[in-house]
Amino acid sequence: MAQRSKLTPKRPASVRVGRRTFASLSRWRYAKPVAAAIVFAIVGLGTFTWVNAATTTSSLWSTGAIPATISSADRQSAELGVMFQSDVAGQVTGVRFYKGPLNKGTHIGTLWDKSGNRLASVTFSNETASGWQSATFAHPVSIAANVQYVVSYHAAGGRYSVSSRYFSYGAHVRGHLTAPRNASGSGNGVYAYGSNTVFPAQSGNGNNYWVDVLFNSKLISPSPAPAAPTGVQALQTGAASVTVGWSASISANPVASYTVVRDSSVIATVTSGTSYVDSSVVAGKTYNYQVKATDNTGATSALSAVSTVAVTAPSSGGSGGAGSGGGTTPPPPSAGNFTFNGSQIIDPQGKVFIPVGANVNGPNFVWQGATLGQSAVAATVWHWNAIRVNTCYSQGCENGSGYHFNNNNDLTSIVNEYTAKHIVVIIDMHQYNPGTFPNVSDVITWWKTVATQYKGNPYVWFNLLNEPGADPSTLAQWNSVTVQIASAIRGVGANNVIVTDGTSYGQDAGDWSCNAVNPANSGILTYGQQLESAYGPMVFSVHAYSQWGGGTQGCSAAQLDARLGGFIDMVQARKLPLVLGETGSEPTAAENQSWEVGQIPATQSVFRVIPGKGVGVLPWHGDVGAGYDLVNNASWTGVTSAGSNLTWIGQDLWSYAHQVNP
Repeated sequence: MAQRSKLTPKRPASVRVGRRTFASLSRWRYAKPVAAAIVFAIVGLGTFTWVNAATTTSSLWSTGAIPATISSADRQSAELGVMFQSDVAGQVTGVRFYKGPLNKGTHIGTLWDKSGNRLASVTFSNETASGWQSATFAHPVSIAANVQYVVSYHAAGGRYSVSSRYFSYGAHVRGHLTAPRNASGSGNGVYAYGSNTVFPAQSGNGNNYWVDVLFNSKLISPSPAPAAPTGVQALQTGAASVTVGWSASISANPVASYTVVRDSSVIATVTSGTSYVDSSVVAGKTYNYQVKATDNTGATSALSAVSTVAVTAPSSGGSGGAGSGGGTTPPPPSAGNFTFNGSQIIDPQGKVFIPVGANVNGPNFVWQGATLGQSAVAATVWHWNAIRVNTCYSQGCENGSGYHFNNNNDLTSIVNEYTAKHIVVIIDMHQYNPGTFPNVSDVITWWKTVATQYKGNPYVWFNLLNEPGADPSTLAQWNSVTVQIASAIRGVGANNVIVTDGTSYGQDAGDWSCNAVNPANSGILTYGQQLESAYGPMVFSVHAYSQWGGGTQGCSAAQLDARLGGFIDMVQARKLPLVLGETGSEPTAAENQSWEVGQIPATQSVFRVIPGKGVGVLPWHGDVGAGYDLVNNASWTGVTSAGSNLTWIGQDLWSYAHQVNP
């Protein structure tokens, strides 16, 4: 369904009424199916006395309260909320809202602090056709007395319940809870238009959208303290630095911070992420690191197991030895390494490097088109300066329907052939199903072998995992897995460029929208600077498919270009190098499957936007078996010298490659 070309801050529809009524909250239909995700933010609450006592759940309105307007005429997607506070400390256990019979679809309730930090979220289930609907958070959220919070829900299709100007007449008080009066500087009846869940920061007429809070005034007997962090690994990552990484603690309450301990002394408190760079180490000494977690109630875990690292002086030794598959790694094709100038990539000759090429077949992959022996076609016909070599374990990739081919299994020969022409070989770990996370220990073992093999060649880059994580709820796990693999690579002395795919199937946008990307949905925007600081040189990769084409939203070309261009601007403002590691589509809309809707406009947007941003691209895929053909009825090696037999995607790639590498 087409969306408005510009979401203006128009107020949700309301009806003027002559008297005030006690109304209930309405629900909203989300534009895309959204898995239930519990997202926590940290609130400083001080110390509470916990009691074992029966608790009574209260709310702002009684179950008999009914809105003045059961189903508004407004059909726009919106987030609706109410600001509230309690005069005693307690716990918010969930959300409820009043639903009219026209308020269809999936509904998501969210608790926020007044600054717009999301404290908890829940997807409603087992809804009735109309009336009050309730949902409980996976874990209660403790709130402080006399501090304002916001509870809201999202209605993608509008038709919410509303009572006009409800909060213009005064505050609403029930028990310990108060919904304050709508007033200048502190408006109530809050909302925000948009196709996904965002903080409802706007207010206007003081409308009541009948969203309510489930509140316990007595703090339930204390939840257990967080479990000690696991997977703690300390690795030397510089001449005088050690990076400590760990897996997030399992905790009943949100983890507020991690304490890093070195040789029994506290050296840091980490409030964001699961890694820390210790830059105060000295070569020739051995250090012991532990980590403990503290939740938002002040409860602290036991210390983790010890990770020991011996810091050594920089070595002047050579590269790793030969790997399986034949041949040895040659000396670096040129002196020096790739470096960064802000978001620009600088090659070993000191020139700006924009990687342009395609995805091609590697060891044990699901298609058999040749990569080995084709570097001249890549360099002199296509003018590529990079290829992404899709690589699997010896048994072949998951979901490969049992098929995998061995004719490109000599990875070392591929590396030697292409890097001798100064073509970057991006080794892509493509083993696992998109949207999932692997057995990390298996991947680390594989990457240690590969990194040791090719650490002397700066033209070999390491693409850690293909498309890890399904949606924004996996951001923390995405960061943790990235930290563990990157730490292992740096631990063998490999300083090659690491390429990190974003989350949400590599697309990193987090939704199918015509609007600007919410940075909180993006792994790159959330964790990129931290990862680059700890494990650089690192290039971040986005796969531009349907999330960048609006899915079924019917976005205009201008909207899509603004969405992609705006995201690139945010990444580059953080001084992070970016490449579009995949993009592509069936040649015509008629050939697209339902899940491919939006990929044609996404790919078209890519080639309109990236020339002005200096961003590289490697479309999916060079092999004719992929269906997203670059050459009509042939693999990428079948291109003519004039490029006359190309598909429209192939022609766009040809033109851009010749522009970047004339």
